[in-house]
Amino acid sequence: FRRRAVLLKQSGSAEWQEEDLVLSARLARLQRLHRRMMQQPTCMFCIAWDLLSMLLIFSDFVLLSLEIFAPVDPGLSRALLWLQCIFWTASVPRSFFVGFMARGG
Repeated sequence: FRRRAVLLKQSGSAEWQEEDLVLSARLARLQRLHRRMMQQPTCMFCIAWDLLSMLLIFSDFVLLSLEIFAPVDPGLSRALLWLQCIFWTASVPRSFFVGFMARGG
């Protein structure tokens, strides 16, 4: 944007300069919002989320194995099904806002 703004200043088009300033202000706002929403993979919320996902996978493993021998209470089964459905549905968009660790920083 800066390069374009310099070129527009040289050409003398005031309306293009104003539009460019508006676009650069919007871009700056989006970058601030993005920085605010991004989460480090080592933050406590991410660690808790990962532990909860492991717990849900483990409970699935245990309860599905137990259903072979003795059926589980339908109320408990339905509640866990809804919890897992909501959790995994929320996990997909949440994964877009978690950063990653790169070598060297």
